Amino acid sequence: MAPRTARIHLDRTGYGSSLEVDGQRLPGVRGINLDASARHTPRLVVDLLMHEIEVDGEMTVSVPDKTREALVALGWTPPAEGDADEPSEERALTSEERALIHAALRTLPTECRYHGANTEPEPRDRLYGREACCDTGIAAQRRKLAEQALLTHTARSSS
Repeated sequence: MAPRTARIHLDRTGYGSSLEVDGQRLPGVRGINLDASARHTPRLVVDLLMHEIEVDGEMTVSVPDKTREALVALGWTPPAEGDADEPSEERALTSEERALIHAALRTLPTECRYHGANTEPEPRDRLYGREACCDTGIAAQRRKLAEQALLTHTARSSS
């Protein structure tokens, strides 16, 4: 990868901070980590506001405009419109698959230790990519969302 020029502006509060790479301002930056060890090329790691998702199968991916702008500024070439194949028709889960998913979900807590059943992040916290009320509520929030997705999938495949 070709070397890049980064310009970092930090203020005391963090709200006025900005990051430019090769003259392009990167929107949606959640954090940075700069490793400038002796006798090594400096390495800047940028944490963008994105969620990691693993899917076994087909899915549609949409990239928010700010994330797209940041990735393009870093050299990413987005796929041309219409390049993606149309998703195939969804199949129903087998009873064994459904049982495995339910068993996995039962291993996750239903409530946050500190906030109980209220695991939704506060609206202001969503701006920073927080997915639950606090770190200890993440597993319960993920369980809640997975159960909702499973219900939606089951309803859609039975109709």
